[in-house]
Amino acid sequence: MSKKPNYLKISNLKSKPKCMAPWTNLWAKIIPNGYVMKPCCVYDAEFHTDNINEWLESEQLKKLTKTLESGEYAEACWRCKNGDLEHLSFTKEIEKVKIKDKKNVKAIGYNAYTVDDLKTILDKDDDKFIQLDIRPGNLCNLKCRTCNSSSSTEIAKENLEMANDKEFVDNITQIYKEADKEIDTGAIHILTQPKKYFEKYTDYTYSQTEKHKQRLDNLFEYANLRRLKLLGGEPSIDPAIISTMQELIDKGYSNHNHFRLQIVTNMTNINKTWKKYFEKLNVKLTASVDGAGETFEYLRFPAKWKSIEKNIKSLDSKTGRDDLSMNVVMSNILYLDLKKWLPVMNKLQQEAGYILINFIEVDYPSHLSLDALPQKYKKKIIKDIESMLRQKSKNEYVFKGQTRKLLMRAKRNIKKVFFRPDNIHLLKAFFSIMMKQDQLRKQNIFSIRHTKEMYDEYMVDTKEKI
Repeated sequence: MSKKPNYLKISNLKSKPKCMAPWTNLWAKIIPNGYVMKPCCVYDAEFHTDNINEWLESEQLKKLTKTLESGEYAEACWRCKNGDLEHLSFTKEIEKVKIKDKKNVKAIGYNAYTVDDLKTILDKDDDKFIQLDIRPGNLCNLKCRTCNSSSSTEIAKENLEMANDKEFVDNITQIYKEADKEIDTGAIHILTQPKKYFEKYTDYTYSQTEKHKQRLDNLFEYANLRRLKLLGGEPSIDPAIISTMQELIDKGYSNHNHFRLQIVTNMTNINKTWKKYFEKLNVKLTASVDGAGETFEYLRFPAKWKSIEKNIKSLDSKTGRDDLSMNVVMSNILYLDLKKWLPVMNKLQQEAGYILINFIEVDYPSHLSLDALPQKYKKKIIKDIESMLRQKSKNEYVFKGQTRKLLMRAKRNIKKVFFRPDNIHLLKAFFSIMMKQDQLRKQNIFSIRHTKEMYDEYMVDTKEKI
C-alpha cells in the first residue's frame, strides 16, 4: 500500500506548521525520465526522481517540514514569505461552492483549518494526501512567451530552432557574461540547455507509453482525493488528462460531494466533450489568459482573442461563474500595454458575468520581469495606472470593484522594484529574445506600448547585434 511516511502524517503534528502543503499536497510533473516533485506549485526547488517514495523520504522534504513546524518559511518558500501570492485564492473561493459536505471541501485549502480540525476531518485519510497537483505532459497548441519546453511541445520546437542559431546564442551568451552575478542566468535556459534537452520535449510520444501511464497511476495510489488539480501542456488536448477525467467518473468521484477538480486551461478548446465532463464532475476552471485583444495574441501565439471571448461566454450555469477564474501572468509586456488590454478584459468581465481575475507576477524568465524595465518606464506605467484609477463613472467601462483592486496591486508591485538600478543586461536580453521569437512567428515587439521609444533610447549600442 502506498502511503505517507510517519513524519508527514497530520496526526503526528503537535501544532499547526507555517504551511500545511507538505502534509496535504503532492505536486508532480511527469517528464520523459520520471518525475519532477515538490510540495506545491510555488516552492522554488525541484526534486527529480522516478520513485515517489524517494521524494517522500528525501532530506530536502524532511528539512522543509522541520522549518515549517518551527513556524518559519524555508528559503525555497520565498514567494509566500514575500507575500507575492495573493492570486492563490482557492481557499477563499471554496466558500462559494454550493455543495452539501462543505466542511470537508474547506479542508482543501493548505491553511484552512487548525491541525485538530484536520485530524477530525481527515480521520482515516491520514496515510494519504488529500490533494494532487499534476502535470501529466507538455502537449500544447500555444507558444506563450513566459512558458518553457517542459510545458509546451510548441515552445520546445521553437527553442530547438533558436538553439540552432549560433549567432543568436553567442550574442545572448555574451550579454549574460557582461551581467552582474545577481542576474538569474537560469532565466535564459532556452539557450543554455543542450539541444538534446529540447529534442526530448518536441513530441508527446513519451506520455503515450505504458511507463508514463504507470507513473500517473502511481500518483493516485498516494491519494484519497478531496482536490485534484490538472495542468499541461494544455489539458483539453491531452489524452492522458481526458482519460483521467473518465477514470474519476468510473471510480465514483462524480458522486463525491467533497471532491473538487480544478483544471488550468488556455481556453482555446472548450468543446462539447469537455463540457460533458463539467456536467458530471465538480469542476473549477482556471483560464490562463495573459491580457486581452492584440496584447493577448502577441503573448499567447497563435491563440485568437475573439475565440477566447466566445469560449468564456459559452460556459453555462453548470460551470457557473463561481467556478471560473482567470490567471493573468503579469510580464513586463502586460505592464507596458496595460492601458490597451485591461479595458478589453474589464469589458469581458462585465459581459460574461463575474469572473475572478488573479494577477501573477513574473519572476521567471527574468527578461520578462519588471526588473528588465528602466526606472523611467516603470514611472510611465505608474502614470498609466493612476490615469485609469481616476476614471469616473460616466466612462463606458468603469474601473471599479475587482479591476480597481488589481490596478492598486499592480501599482504596489511596481513600487516594490521601482528604486532598483536599471539593469541594461536584462533589457538587452529582453529585446534580443523577443525579436528572435518575432522573426520566427512574424510578430513585432513594437506593437507593444513604449517598446519602440525604449529600444531607441537604451539599445543604441547594441542595435546591430540584435
